[in-house]
Amino acid sequence: MLPESSSQVKVPCKACGNLAPSTEFQLDYHEGKMVCLACYQKNRKTSIKPSPPPQPLPERPPGWDEEDELLEQLNKQKKKTKDSLDFKELPGTDKCIITCGQCTFTFKFNTKQFYPPACPYCRHKIPLEVFKKPF
Repeated sequence: MLPESSSQVKVPCKACGNLAPSTEFQLDYHEGKMVCLACYQKNRKTSIKPSPPPQPLPERPPGWDEEDELLEQLNKQKKKTKDSLDFKELPGTDKCIITCGQCTFTFKFNTKQFYPPACPYCRHKIPLEVFKKPF
C-alpha cells in the first residue's frame, strides 16, 4: 500500500463536520479549533465589525488657531510622560529615597557621591541638578 500525500488526506472539520483536504485547514482563534477554509471565511466575515464613526472635534472658542492646537498637543504630551522624580531625604544621612518617575521603582540615592547615576531597574537617568545645592 502506497502512503498518501498530506494533500490527499481528508479530515472532518470540527465546526461543520464536512470532509476537507488537510492542507485547507486554518486555525480559528475565536473557536480555538482547526476548521475548514469555508468555516474560517464564514467566521471571519461575521467577526469583522465596522469601525466606530470618528468622534467629532470639541467646539473651539472663537479665535482658536494653529498655535493653540500646537500648544494643546504639547500639553497632552507632557501629561503622558511621567518623568517626575519623587524623593524623600533620610535625616542624619547623606542619602535619600527616590521613586523613579518612569518605572516607579524605589531605591536609595547618595546625595554626596551622586550614586547611582540612573535607576537600577530601568536605567532612567536621575537629573542631578535637583541635588546640587547653590552655596
